[in-house]
Amino acid sequence: MVERKPWMRYSRAKDAIYCACCTIFGKRESKAKTFRLSSPVTDWSNLSHFVKRHLQDDSPHHDFVGQGQAFLDVANLKSKSIASSLSSFHDETVAKNRHILSKIIDVIVLCGNQNLPLRGHAEEKSNFKASLKTIAKSDKVLAKHLETATLVKYTSPEIQNELIEICAEQLFNHLKDLCYKFPFLAIIADETTDKATQTQLSVCTRHLETVDTDLNANEIFLGFLQAKSTKGEAIADLLVDFMNENDLGLEKLRAQGYDGASHMSGRINGVQALVRNHAPDAVHVHCKAHCLNLAIVHSCKEPIVRTMMATVQEIAFAFDYSAKRLKSFLDELDRNEAAKEAMEKKNKTEKTLRNEMV
Repeated sequence: MVERKPWMRYSRAKDAIYCACCTIFGKRESKAKTFRLSSPVTDWSNLSHFVKRHLQDDSPHHDFVGQGQAFLDVANLKSKSIASSLSSFHDETVAKNRHILSKIIDVIVLCGNQNLPLRGHAEEKSNFKASLKTIAKSDKVLAKHLETATLVKYTSPEIQNELIEICAEQLFNHLKDLCYKFPFLAIIADETTDKATQTQLSVCTRHLETVDTDLNANEIFLGFLQAKSTKGEAIADLLVDFMNENDLGLEKLRAQGYDGASHMSGRINGVQALVRNHAPDAVHVHCKAHCLNLAIVHSCKEPIVRTMMATVQEIAFAFDYSAKRLKSFLDELDRNEAAKEAMEKKNKTEKTLRNEMV
């Protein structure tokens, strides 16, 4: 009498015995000759012999039993499948890389907010590397990455520039979303030459926003545009294309502000006139800051004004370039109550103006 094994399965239709593990998980080229789907055992007189041979140490049956048990463990949630384990490892790797990148981006944003250059003459002594190492002192994941990473460290100048471009794109999209919310916009633009001797056009929008029943004028800087020419037609086309490409809506344009140069404010071929061909409701307003500058320039044509400005400049230089004179001046102000009170009023006025501008 042969003891029934847990892997044995009897088929009434075939009147034969099979090995469940070898039948389901066995390979065709397996060494097992019996208890398979193609060779079940029907010789009952030699059943014990077949069982002993099937359970020999070198029989592949034991491997198939292990595979069957592993399958049941996964099905019964007693263990994780290989796919699940690989997925968990992948998720952990992604989470770790995102954490590291977030810290690197934080350093880049910090340097940008503080107007600090990321790189210097020596890369290891740069503001970027110094800030990153300081954060790593309290961040074990970042510290381990900086110490052990060899292939991808995310700290090269190329990666820094790519992250800056990604941040700029995200910020620009956010600013565009703000512009979408308002029914009317004004555009402000001015061209200048950067350090690389390239002409660039700074573009800003202004809009009215109601805050606690108060109507406030807010300004959004959208970025710099590369200008190939400073002629009115070229700048006008650049502005119109920029607004169309970013869906800012020329139909929402109600005002435009530039300096007093003829190619910007000209009535026929100026930027403001050409832009009004696309946005008829965009009234041109002369930039107030440029108006103040022009007023000073024109007033300096008078000899008495030039003399006064030169005298004030010489007095300022006399104190600015001498620590002893400046200290004597400040000591005298402290002793003069009238001057001290006037200075306090001036400081309060400047602080109030700064808060209103913010």
